[in-house]
Amino acid sequence: MTADEMRAYDMLQYSLTRRMLLQIAGLGLLLAAVGLYGVIANLASERTKEIGIRMALGAQRRNVIWLFLGNGLRLALIGTALGLLGAFGLMKVPII
Repeated sequence: MTADEMRAYDMLQYSLTRRMLLQIAGLGLLLAAVGLYGVIANLASERTKEIGIRMALGAQRRNVIWLFLGNGLRLALIGTALGLLGAFGLMKVPII
């Protein structure tokens, strides 16, 4: 094997590994988004009576929407922060 062939083989391995990791990361992001949607939908369905009472007492529609979006965004930010902390913490762990 020549040096150019060895370099091409090494780059192929790197490229395939990178592509596979990107696909796994994309799948993880998709699963996280679906999970977050499920949590927010469940919270909304459990609080249907509360929403009705708020609307009857004069709450505007955008205030009720922001109530749930705020909860969802808070969950997403907490999850992102924990994920980044875990990722940076694992960067220091040597791969065996």
